[in-house]
Amino acid sequence: MKFVRKYSLLFILLLSVTSVYAQTEQTMGQRVEDLLGNLYRDVKSAEKATNLYFDIAVTGCRFELLVNDFPVYQDATLTSLQSAEHKVLINSAILKSGVQTWELRILPVITGATREISVSEDVRFKLSYTKMRPRFDGRQVMLGEPEVLLTTPTVVENGAEVYARAGKSGIIYKGTFEADVPYELKGWSKSVDLNTLNKTDLMNKLVEQYENFGKLLHKGQVDKIAELIHTRSAEAAQYLFYSKCMNKNAVQEVWESYGLSNPHVIRPTNYKMIIFGDGKLVALERADIPYEPVLSVKSTVDGKEYVTKYRLFFHIPEGGERLEIIR
Repeated sequence: MKFVRKYSLLFILLLSVTSVYAQTEQTMGQRVEDLLGNLYRDVKSAEKATNLYFDIAVTGCRFELLVNDFPVYQDATLTSLQSAEHKVLINSAILKSGVQTWELRILPVITGATREISVSEDVRFKLSYTKMRPRFDGRQVMLGEPEVLLTTPTVVENGAEVYARAGKSGIIYKGTFEADVPYELKGWSKSVDLNTLNKTDLMNKLVEQYENFGKLLHKGQVDKIAELIHTRSAEAAQYLFYSKCMNKNAVQEVWESYGLSNPHVIRPTNYKMIIFGDGKLVALERADIPYEPVLSVKSTVDGKEYVTKYRLFFHIPEGGERLEIIR
């Protein structure tokens, strides 16, 4: 009789734990939905939705592409003989209509453990600006013709056409372009100038934010993460012109990205702080691997191991003191 009673109590205890866990999951899901599930309702002028792209074709170089001093694309994978073409959506860097800045940094390639010291004469690149209007069926319609912003300057040496600025350790090209978007975001436009702060203190605060985010990932606290990324998500809904369906997919992506199975946070020790956004944005990057995010998580699904990487940009809102995620 005691034997049966003992196992009955254990069964009841297991049922209680399972019930509490289910309630916790339900509460977490409702909180995420409350925070992120209805962002599409605040989208204005969706009928005027405009997707802005930079089209870049490159050969034989590493490059960084920034819009309004915000990195929209970085590539360190090409070798001296490789080419690539990228279509880069830049809406995340456009806070409002008007004149915008662009910057293209051409850098020597990295092959394995070898980092070239100068840019090759075989480097080629072309940068164009394209405006598109999304349609209800998922396709896009081009608005006007692409605007060519930059092409490779070349010279003839020994009968061959070569890159005019070959041999340098890096070259920076800058320019402006006009953007007309049906939204206006606060973003980091009025945020604190981080260049005025003590860099050691800023680094310590930044590392603390990454460690906190990593702990939430490890615990699978998606609701707490949703609170931290709410402003970023709300602005994404505006510049990506969320529909109800798009919003639903975005919430699903949040669960897939942050509610990982058996997560293990990878904590590199070799990292650096980089300030963007004309002094108003800050992020950590690994110092040993170019453009590699400092925060990543290993997870296991059906016996297979996956690594998910997280790129976070922080700012300090006007009048505030605390770093918050904005992109």
